[in-house]
Amino acid sequence: MRWLISRLAHFVAASLASLEASNGARIEPMARGYAEGPASEERFEALERGDSLVGTRPPQRAALYGATPDDPEQHFIGWADELDPDALFDAGKAWGLKVVRRSAG
Repeated sequence: MRWLISRLAHFVAASLASLEASNGARIEPMARGYAEGPASEERFEALERGDSLVGTRPPQRAALYGATPDDPEQHFIGWADELDPDALFDAGKAWGLKVVRRSAG
């Protein structure tokens, strides 16, 4: 029985590698147990159809967090590409600044 399971696992791995090579998709490694069931079957079918799952995550932006005179606790100040953290700090308008990647939505 172990031999059959081992051969089946080898066949599935080889099939997935072939699909990945043919359409440029990549299957992320997952712990044993998660590689079975509906999620893996759905991913396998998506690869067979040639579906691309790249870009399924929401876009992210650099968010600026820090403290201000109005709110001394750290909070969201704005998007880092729209503000100048150095200018805010130098003017004493914000301190304890940090930039964190967050969903833009």
